[in-house]
This record gives sequence, C-alpha cells and structure tokens, in this order.
Amino acid sequence: MDVIDLADTITESLRLLRSSIPTSVEIVTALPASPCPVYANQTQIHQVLMNLCTNACQALPNSSGTIRIELTAQSPEEQPQLTAQLSSEDRGIFHLSVSDTGSGIAPEILGRIFDPFFSTKEVGQGTGLGLSVAHRIISSYHGQIQVDSHPGAGTTFHVYLPRAAVTAKPLFEAAEEKAVHAGKGNILLVDDDPAVLTSTSELLQQLGYRVKECGSSRKTLEYLEEHADEVQILVTDQTMPEMTGIELIRKVRQRRPELPTILCTGYSERINEQTATDLGNTRLLMKPVALTELSQALRDLLGLDAKAAD
Repeated sequence: MDVIDLADTITESLRLLRSSIPTSVEIVTALPASPCPVYANQTQIHQVLMNLCTNACQALPNSSGTIRIELTAQSPEEQPQLTAQLSSEDRGIFHLSVSDTGSGIAPEILGRIFDPFFSTKEVGQGTGLGLSVAHRIISSYHGQIQVDSHPGAGTTFHVYLPRAAVTAKPLFEAAEEKAVHAGKGNILLVDDDPAVLTSTSELLQQLGYRVKECGSSRKTLEYLEEHADEVQILVTDQTMPEMTGIELIRKVRQRRPELPTILCTGYSERINEQTATDLGNTRLLMKPVALTELSQALRDLLGLDAKAAD
C-alpha cells in the first residue's frame, strides 16, 4: 500500500467521472491546495469515489441536480473520538464528503445499504455491490464510511481516513504517462472474487468499454465457445481455482491465437515479463493494479492510440 495524495486522486477520478455523468448534473468540488497524504491504493480510491458519485447521480430526479464533493483536513481536537478509533495518533484525519440533492434514503433501508447484494435498484441497474465494496476498501485502510440521509433532503456519504505520517509522491509527476485513458471495445474480464470482478467492471465501463464478467476460467471458456468473435481483449487474474490465468490464456490461444490479453498477478517472483512474452500478445500487470496502468495497457493492446493518430 502506497502513500497517495487524496486530493490529487479525487481530481483525477473526477476527470473520468465528468464524461459519464449527464451535463444536467452539476458537480461542485471543494478540495484543499495542500497535500493530503493517506495510506491507500489509488485504483481503489477511484472505485470508492466513482461508486459514491454514481449512486448520487442515480438518486437525482430526472438526472438533474447537484453533487458536491468536499475534502477537509481535521485535527485530533476537532474529532477526538473518531481520531482515536482510526488510530491516527496526532496526525489527524481527512474527511471526504459526497452529497447529493436527491430524494434521500428511507430510514428502514439506511441501516442495510452497506450489506453485500442489498439493493433498491431495479433489475438491470446494478448488483448492489458498489457500497459494500466501498465499505470494505475504506475499512481496510483503518478508515470509516458513514451515511447521513433524510427522505426528500438528499444524502451525504462521509469517508474518514487517517493522515499518513509521510508526504505522498506527486500523482502527476509525468502527466501524459500517468493519465487515466478512456477507450472503447469489448472486454472479457475474469476474476473469482465477486467484489473485485464487479468493481473492476464498473471502472472499465466508466472508461467507455463494454465488459462481460466471468467468475471462473471454466465459465470463460464456455462463453468463448459461442462468443469468441465478440471479444476484443481478455483481462484475467492469475490465481484462480480450477485453472490459473496462464493456463486459461494458453487454452484461449487454441481458439483465438491473436487475442490480446492482460494477466494480473501479485506473485512477481514466479511470474515475470518473460512469462508474458512466452504467452504472446500479453501484458503483465502487478497487483495492486493502478487504473492508470490498466487503462494504458488496454489502449496499447487494442491499438487505440495508433487509431487516434490516423
């Protein structure tokens, strides 16, 4: 887990989010100019913010209203009880709030919104995993996420994270290389962790891709039997039951030898760039995968940068 600048990461997420939210929705931000260092993964913070903002947008009547995103630094004296709970010692905490002017959440539902698979959305509008994933991510950083809502008066989600003891590295050291890139194409996404599968799929869809989710290598091969020609790129986890990501790619190569693939793994000593070279037309990404790296790898393998230049 790295030290990241929370304000910079929010700014980058909003650049991506703005293109996917109707222009009738106003996004208002209030972010500090000074660094906001926290121990976190940039891609997961992207996931949290995009989940919260997507929910806020869906709560607005007729896709019209305001979403306000505010980040403040708070001292231990301002939040003594919360500071102690977050084990932030004398460093203080950061408070991120995402508010909407929507219809609010009914009291009988409010206590269940962070439960996995609980959702008030209609069929086809989502799985309900978004808020559960956000809660799990923030908790893993020793933070807290809370909600304040009243019917007819909108909703505010509060995220609290401990301030890191060291300064974050600048997120935009090389702006062109580290930007999050939008794209288009059909992705077959494979991961045996349902939460990771859903949250990654949501991010890729925000980037502009169409995503087919598969929870196992077996289901992936079954899908390819009938839809091989519809898939433009395969993104797979390495460590899965039944069949590893490497084994899956080798099987897929028998049907689609030219299919671009991305292999995500956390085992750098067992797998290296030579592994990707041997598999052919494969990009290796080490976990935790940064959204900037994933978006660039997709564009490289699909040749989107070259097409844009033509």
